[in-house]
Amino acid sequence: MKEDKNFSRRALLKGAGIGVAYLSLENLFDAVFAKKATAATKDLKKVKFALAWLPQGGYAMMIAAKQLGLWEKRGLDVTVDRGFGSGRTAQSVGLGEYPYGIADFAVAVQHIDKGLDLIDFAMVAPITAACIGVLEESNIKVPKDLEGKTIGATPGSGEHQLWPAYAKAAGIDSNKIKFSYMEASLPIPALIEKKVDAIGTYYDTLSPQLWARDIKHRIFLYADAGLKLYSVGMITTSKRFKEEKDVVNGLAEGAMEALKMMYLEPEKVLDAHMKAVVDYEGAERNRAAVKHGMAIRTTQGLVPYVKEKGLGWHDPEYVRETVNIIGTYMGLKTKIDPEKAYTNEFVGNVKLTASEWKKVEENVKDYIVPKPEVKK
Repeated sequence: MKEDKNFSRRALLKGAGIGVAYLSLENLFDAVFAKKATAATKDLKKVKFALAWLPQGGYAMMIAAKQLGLWEKRGLDVTVDRGFGSGRTAQSVGLGEYPYGIADFAVAVQHIDKGLDLIDFAMVAPITAACIGVLEESNIKVPKDLEGKTIGATPGSGEHQLWPAYAKAAGIDSNKIKFSYMEASLPIPALIEKKVDAIGTYYDTLSPQLWARDIKHRIFLYADAGLKLYSVGMITTSKRFKEEKDVVNGLAEGAMEALKMMYLEPEKVLDAHMKAVVDYEGAERNRAAVKHGMAIRTTQGLVPYVKEKGLGWHDPEYVRETVNIIGTYMGLKTKIDPEKAYTNEFVGNVKLTASEWKKVEENVKDYIVPKPEVKK
């Protein structure tokens, strides 16, 4: 059993018969310890880091890197703030309001196209979670069955902008689809209330909410149609990357160590996350929902090249294909050089053994979505 230092200290003082002097002496101990902690903190480099959204399960590794001291041991005192969407985070980092953050790679590329200086230095989720969600009771069994149906969507959302690419890859005739446009908070309620037949969404957004309500559903992942699209990664500006390489290295390695921990010791990361989210207004505090989000994020990392190259690694061909898809379907105005949108300089050091990967795959086997049949 791990020793409770507070309990041991009290027991020692009481056992010595100190009595009335106990509280003042304990305060003295606390003051000394606090002074040492403050001195240690002063030696750390203060860094601000923005999430893409609220601290949900998909971002638990970032909260754990902070809570479990994985960044601190690399000389960093990191403040992790909630985000308001990948677009806002990418913009904030590009404009220097935040030095570092995590955002959807496609959104970051869009902002590079708008003239912002951004570079992805650690890929957290190589497989996109973009999907179409339907209720299990519906007669929509395969993607082709969406023809003739109504899909609830948010016009500016990433998965909707990429719908033409998915429809083409999945063999769906978009001319036979009707879209019902609504605000970002409304598609899931609309699906539950059967106001639409399906919705465009993300696996880690939809499923935890429906599981919490015991609503059976199925999803069609864009990735299962063959679309190679990166999801979220850690970003900064290329200028800051060149000037603060020690910080970038510490952030990347600490986060990847936390990601590995989330893969192998999810309960440890979950505990750290749940202790921290009380400080975030609007954060998801349902332990089961957070656990689901963590598991889904884990499935997004199960790609062969990561097993070989290490966590955080970007595959050059995968980057090029992602940028090409974004350029074709999300309307880039300039020709983006894929090689300048990412770096592998500080990733690849955190790896899992073959047996560890086997354990991870066993842990999340129930979260791996079966590929739907393709109806011609």
